[in-house]
Amino acid sequence: MSPKSGAPPSQLVWVPLRKAELARSLASLCTMSDGRENVMFDVGGKQYKVSRSLIDRFPSTILARMTSEIWRGTDDDKPIFIDRDGERFRYCLDYMRDGHVSVPITVSKGALIKDLDYYGFTDIDEGAIECDGSTGLAFAHMYRCFRDLEKEGEALQTKGDFMLLAAECAKRRLNNRECTFYYDKDKAMFEASKKATRTLDEFQRCLSKFGLKLEGPQPHLYGSNNQIH
Repeated sequence: MSPKSGAPPSQLVWVPLRKAELARSLASLCTMSDGRENVMFDVGGKQYKVSRSLIDRFPSTILARMTSEIWRGTDDDKPIFIDRDGERFRYCLDYMRDGHVSVPITVSKGALIKDLDYYGFTDIDEGAIECDGSTGLAFAHMYRCFRDLEKEGEALQTKGDFMLLAAECAKRRLNNRECTFYYDKDKAMFEASKKATRTLDEFQRCLSKFGLKLEGPQPHLYGSNNQIH
C-alpha cells in the first residue's frame, strides 16, 4: 500500500549489534546450504570428504565460508584447496567432532593449534589437545627408532667388513696364497670370516665384485679346506 500523501518517507532503522552477533549473522549468510551432504577438501594434496553438518556447526570458521555458495559460486564440483598440512587436518576434524583430540608424538601440538587458529577457531581449548600415550610410550618409540638405526649401522658395518675380506682374498689369490684366516695372526679378518660363514650370500656378492667365488660343502673360512677361486 502506498504511503499517504504528505506522510514522511520510510527510513531504515539501524540496530547496533555486538561484534560477536554480527559475525554470527554474516557467517549464517555465508553457510547457506546448496543441498549437498558432503564437502571435499584438498589440504596440502590430501583429500578429505567432510559432512556439511559438521562444517555448519562452526559457521564463523574459514572452512564454513569456503564451502558457502557466495564464496564458491557455481564451481562446487572441485575439491576446495587449502594450503596447509594435510596430515594434521584429520586431527582438526577430530577436534571439531569431539571437542578434544589425541595426537601421536609425531604431530606437533603447537602446529595443530596454529592450524586451528588459521581455520578461524576461537577460544581454542589447548587442554583438549593431548599427546597420545605416556612418556613411557614416547621413550619406547624413540628406542625402536634407535634400534632400527643401530641395525642399519650394523648391516653397513658388516657389508664393509665383507668388502675388506673379499679384497684381502683377492690379494691372496693374486699371490697364490690360501684364504684361511687365524685369530692369532689377523683378528679383524678372522672375525669378518666368521660373519661371512653366517651370511654367505652377502659375502658371495662381495667376492663377485673381484671376480671370485666361494666353493666348499660346509664353508668355514677360518681354518678350513674351503677354496676361493
